[in-house]
Amino acid sequence: MGLFGDLMSNCIAFCEKEGLNKICLTAASIDLVQFFEKYGFLVDDTPTGRFGMAHGGSIPMSKLL
Repeated sequence: MGLFGDLMSNCIAFCEKEGLNKICLTAASIDLVQFFEKYGFLVDDTPTGRFGMAHGGSIPMSKLL
């Protein structure tokens, strides 16, 4: 349906309006990491992020605004 880009734009605009500077999410599977990276999210460089990548799921990601 191509709605994720609109959802992200609205989410980013809301966060900026509220003075937030970071958006966090959890990729349910490793297959979704590349998808979220297209929108500027990066895998968190933490033990949890590395564990999620090694095991293929529950991967914390964030985007600085």
